[in-house]
Amino acid sequence: MPNPSSGQFIITLANPLSKPAILDVDDVQGRLVSQEKIQQSQTSIDLSGKAKGMYFMQINYPDNSRQILTALIQ
Repeated sequence: MPNPSSGQFIITLANPLSKPAILDVDDVQGRLVSQEKIQQSQTSIDLSGKAKGMYFMQINYPDNSRQILTALIQ
């Protein structure tokens, strides 16, 4: 995932998914700005229409585990 970016990110998961996961993107104030269903181990997300700054990407896996990534839009 290129970080920082102008808003285009590619997320590659370590393991293939047996069921879809949910990707939530929150701004630094905790507001949900995007939510997407991930069905493959590699997915792209376009946040180019969002304001510059830091965002938190939380991947919610089907087994109830989570992964949190940070993304910086310049």
